[in-house]
Amino acid sequence: MSKANQELVSTGRDDQVTAFKMPDFQYAAMARLILYRLIHNRDIKIVITSRGTTTGTGKTTLAIILARWIHKVANDIFGRSGEWSAQDRAFVDVWEYLDKYKKASRGEVLITDELEYLADNRRSMTHENVYFSQAWSILRYKNVITIGTAPGMHQLDKRIPENADIWINVMTQGRANTYYLTVDDFTGEPVEKRFKMRGYRETILWWPLPESDPDFSYLHEEKQDLGVPGQNSDAPDVYEESDLEDARREVKRRVTIELLESVSQGKLDLTQAEIGDMVGYSQQNVAKIKREAL
Repeated sequence: MSKANQELVSTGRDDQVTAFKMPDFQYAAMARLILYRLIHNRDIKIVITSRGTTTGTGKTTLAIILARWIHKVANDIFGRSGEWSAQDRAFVDVWEYLDKYKKASRGEVLITDELEYLADNRRSMTHENVYFSQAWSILRYKNVITIGTAPGMHQLDKRIPENADIWINVMTQGRANTYYLTVDDFTGEPVEKRFKMRGYRETILWWPLPESDPDFSYLHEEKQDLGVPGQNSDAPDVYEESDLEDARREVKRRVTIELLESVSQGKLDLTQAEIGDMVGYSQQNVAKIKREAL
């Protein structure tokens, strides 16, 4: 099928083109950003929500279809084979996601479904929320693609959209608008910019997966047992405002140690200065942590 036949045009008043609808992800402007990041060894974080926090719009289905497509592209880029599997790469428990991230190979695609359970803006000072949102912002060095789903962007801790790259907002079942996320230099607030195709707004389309689909059924079953995050944590339930900076420092230190260990094991080729740039430390601080921890 030709590229021209892949595109559906949305028209407005006087039959003027208002948007391109893309049934095939490979032709979307959003896909070009994903490919660019893969080729240039950078992470990318994608958040999928629904307009009006509507349920049953196919967020999880879209996440699976998108993950499969990116995985196939990454196989071509990195000379790998094999299919994407939700059992190995999709998580409802975000701690399992973070553990998998640390072990992930280049171009690996991970899903963290129901992201709001740990990144809820109403729980922004909890131990679990602080650790996860800080890790979400710092962990971006492994060329890993993360797809997170949530009912609405407003329900998430503000640190999540601030450090995401793509926002996909599902308008109706099987149709979503796509946005590039950046941050306003003056206010520090997230800013969304609609992806465009030939100057027109971009909309992506997809079709439902059968309930028998192994990836869909696996995630569906996982969500049935979804509990309250942090329920068994030994850490304090909530941080006081004065303790927040200590929590952030601890996350940065942990990530620095993980990076240093990966370098020592030959998994990453980074200097101490480059590690410092990633986590917000000076090269001297990185060297000090190495002496103390390794």
